Amino acid sequence: MICSLVAIATPNIANGESFIGSVLEKSTSSNVNACFVYNPYIGSTLEGESLKVNSDKFEITEDNKLILKGDVELDFPEGLLKAGKARLDKDNGLITFSGQGNIFLDDFYFGAESGTFNKEDKYIELTNGQAYLNQRGLILNFDKLIGSPEDKMIINDVFMTSCANSEKGWGLKAQEIILDSNTERGLAKNVSIQAMGKTFVKLPYVPFAISEERMSGFLEPSISYSSDGLDFMIPYYKVLSDKSDMTIAPRNIANRGSGIEANFRLAHGLKNNLRNFDLLFFNRDDEFSKQGGGDKTSRWAFKITDTFNLESSKVYIDWSKASDSLVLRDIPGDITNIGEQRKQNLNQSLLVSSKFNNLTIDIGRQGYQALNPILTNGYSRSPFINLNYSKNINGLFFNQLINISKFNSDLSHGYFGYQGSDSYYSRSNRRSY
Repeated sequence: MICSLVAIATPNIANGESFIGSVLEKSTSSNVNACFVYNPYIGSTLEGESLKVNSDKFEITEDNKLILKGDVELDFPEGLLKAGKARLDKDNGLITFSGQGNIFLDDFYFGAESGTFNKEDKYIELTNGQAYLNQRGLILNFDKLIGSPEDKMIINDVFMTSCANSEKGWGLKAQEIILDSNTERGLAKNVSIQAMGKTFVKLPYVPFAISEERMSGFLEPSISYSSDGLDFMIPYYKVLSDKSDMTIAPRNIANRGSGIEANFRLAHGLKNNLRNFDLLFFNRDDEFSKQGGGDKTSRWAFKITDTFNLESSKVYIDWSKASDSLVLRDIPGDITNIGEQRKQNLNQSLLVSSKFNNLTIDIGRQGYQALNPILTNGYSRSPFINLNYSKNINGLFFNQLINISKFNSDLSHGYFGYQGSDSYYSRSNRRSY
C-alpha cells in the first residue's frame, strides 16, 4: 500500500484516533490491534542542500529571523514540517511553530499545537500533541515532549496504544515515558494499563522495546471478547541468550479467572535443533466449576518438543498433556501452540534411534491423550522396538526387519476395546535383492 499523507490533523488526546486516516492509513488486514501504513511525503531536499521554504506570507525581522504565515512548509533533509505559522532562525536552524504543526520523519511522526524543532540535530519540544513510532506501530498522545528521536525523548502525561480505536482495544496511560533510541528501549512510569476503556492493572514501571530488534520487554497486550467476556493478556518477552528466549504472559478471562501462559525456546546442537516448551495454567476456572468440574480444580496443558544427539543415538520428543479433555476448547492458547480447539488428541511420543554399522535400533513409545470426551481410551504403543539390519554383499542387498510392539488402552470408550487390555505384536521381514 503506497500513499502520500501530509494532511494536518487535529489533536485528540482522549483516544489517539485524530490522525488515523490523515497521517496513518489502516492496513486492509487491520483488526482491534490495528496495523498502520505510514508512508509520509518528506520532501525532496537532499543532504547538503539548502532548506526549502513555502508559505502564503513571510517577513524578515531586523535580527535576521524569518516569519512565515499560512500553509507553511519547511522542506529539510530527511524530513518535512508543516504548520499554520512558523518562525525560522536561519543561524542555528531553530524553528518555532504554532497553529498546529506536523513533523514528518522517516520512522516518526509528530503533531502538536505548538513547539520548537531544530532541523540540524532533530531536537524537539512539543506541547499538547501526538506521535507515531513506525517500527513498533505505537501511537502516543501527550501533554509535553522533549528530546530527539535520534537520541532520547521524555514524554509527560502520555497515552499509548497500537489500536485503531483504543476503546475497543488496549491503552497504556503513564505519568512519563522515556524513549531511548541508543538502547532501542522504552520505559513507562506510573502506568495504568487499560482494556476496552477500563483500567485493568496498575504498575510502577513497564519496560518495552521501541524497535523490531530482538530484545527483552513487554509486548503489545492481546485482547479478545467472547461468550466468556473480556480475555486480556500482557506478554513479557525475555532474551536469555543468542539462542534462547522465553515469553511469560499473565492472562485474565472475565468469566473464568486468572492464569498464565509461558513459552521457552532454545536452539541447540550443531544443526540448531529447536527445543520448545509451552505451558498454559489456570489455578481455578469459575465457568468450569459451574459445569461440575470442581471448585478447586486447576486447568492446565503443556507441550514439549525437542531433538538432540547422544553419541551414536538421536532422541526425538513430542509430548503433550492436558488436565482434562476440554481445557484447550475452553481456554485456547494465545502465545502457546499446544493444540487447536478442534484437535482430537495430544501426541505423547518418544523415540531413541541408534545406528551401529549396518544395524539400526529404534526404541520408543507412541501414544496420545484423547481430547474427545466420548473417545477417552488413551491408546498407546508402548514400548516398541524396531531392529533393522541391512548389508550389501557383492551387489546383493540383504535387509532384515524385526518389529516388537506392545499395545494397551487405559480406558474403554464404550464402543469397542477392553479396559486395561494389553496386546503384543511382533513382525519379522527378510528381504534380498
